[in-house]
Amino acid sequence: MRTPTHNIDSGSGHSAVRPGRPRSARFAVAVVLAVAGMGATAQAAGANVLTVDDDKVQCPSADYTSVVTAVAAASQGDDIRICDGTYTVPGGAGSSGLKIEKNVDLLGAGADKVFIQPDGTSPTMAALVPNERDEFGNVITVKRRTVELADIEISGLTVRGNGTAAEAGIAMIDVNESSIHDVRVSGIAPDTGPGTGLFAVAPLSGSGHGIVVANTIEQTVNETAIDRVAVSGFNKAGIVVDSRTLNGTAERTNTMKATISDSSVTGAGTSAVVAQDGIEGWGKSATVLLNRNLITGVAAPGAQSGTALVVGGSAGIYFRGVNPASTIGGSRLTANSISANTFGAYAANFAGTTFAAPYVNAATNYWGSSNGPSTPPTKSAGDFAGAGAPTFGGGLTTAPFLGTAPTPPVTPGAVQDSAPRAEFDTLKDGAKTTVGAPVALDVVATDDFGVKGVEYFVDGVSIGSSATFPYEFDWIPSTADDAAVHRVTVVVTDSAGGTTELAANVQVGTL
Repeated sequence: MRTPTHNIDSGSGHSAVRPGRPRSARFAVAVVLAVAGMGATAQAAGANVLTVDDDKVQCPSADYTSVVTAVAAASQGDDIRICDGTYTVPGGAGSSGLKIEKNVDLLGAGADKVFIQPDGTSPTMAALVPNERDEFGNVITVKRRTVELADIEISGLTVRGNGTAAEAGIAMIDVNESSIHDVRVSGIAPDTGPGTGLFAVAPLSGSGHGIVVANTIEQTVNETAIDRVAVSGFNKAGIVVDSRTLNGTAERTNTMKATISDSSVTGAGTSAVVAQDGIEGWGKSATVLLNRNLITGVAAPGAQSGTALVVGGSAGIYFRGVNPASTIGGSRLTANSISANTFGAYAANFAGTTFAAPYVNAATNYWGSSNGPSTPPTKSAGDFAGAGAPTFGGGLTTAPFLGTAPTPPVTPGAVQDSAPRAEFDTLKDGAKTTVGAPVALDVVATDDFGVKGVEYFVDGVSIGSSATFPYEFDWIPSTADDAAVHRVTVVVTDSAGGTTELAANVQVGTL
């Protein structure tokens, strides 16, 4: 409460602020240093940090309320930091949703705090002919066009369909280097389950993926790291790593590497109407490395959940022609849990006709049983082109296997948010003043995502607050404060509730 004892004016929250107050040159320096000290999310010198808050409650000084507007305004190399809230993207048929064609980082405050979804203006945002390798129909689309994309990061948010049929939650198309971490993708399929609603019939029945990473350009190198991600509520496939031509009919000869670690893909189980796949890999140039993941609940329509290994479709892992350097686990330190699926894994050439052993190393994983993967079934005549009846699973090495399930990965949630960084702009400890002379309690305050507010105290009594930048405030000592040393304290609170406290002693009396 502001008290008359301290001569605080009501109204704007800035009391007796002197007109034209000079701002310390240290303000700009402090902001640059604070951004540079943000750890893994730090940007190169000269990069900007744009803050977004849909209602400006958690981050009152946010630059934007729309993530679409923030992306449009961002320059190459900028950070876009997203505070708590729900953010909509264009959801009409054939929309690209939140479209990113520049090197920016999309950093949310946490998967349980930030939600990105279609605006609900149309029942579908898919193109008339869905194509997972193009730029249409996705809630978030990152696509190389006029600028080479070499540094893209998406983290700390949840992507969901919001009742709109989408081709994918997140699509990374022709991006040289990218990272998706601490992200949740859910609700791409309707609440009634995969293969229902608009996803019930072709061509959408083969669409509705959680995350798609694709490289369609020859003579390029793409590397993607997917870490601490949870995918559920998808239609056809949870995560797709795709190195095919744009039309999907042939393999590319470029270089593509996707590392998926400490993540979970959860299918719909036997309620699925379509044959889901947990993780799909396509094309001889695609190297897929799977470490410490949980892949579960992927089943054929109406099938009983089991642990049988390998068949085309309805597989926890489904590889067609991927680079033999791909690995599924490989040691106890990288073991995956591939359990409670109709079929565990599948590996064949691109056409699906040859199962040359060993094709992909799938040793040292847990397959849902202490006895390892069950005997692979034999393919039926006509399942694939070519004569004979090869046994499913010939393209995988599964021994040795684990008899107990590894510790499941942690569900993505809050992102580590450091306490706000703050310092007095001009006030020094031991400062001297007189009755009636304003004491500037101005604070230079920055945070990973945003400062929610600053509160000012004298001798433990609150005298006011500032909610938005710049954080300026004056204390005017009264006659009751004369001839004494007073403790001035400022508490800075960030969007996550973290606080930083500043304190200084101020002597009031004759100078």
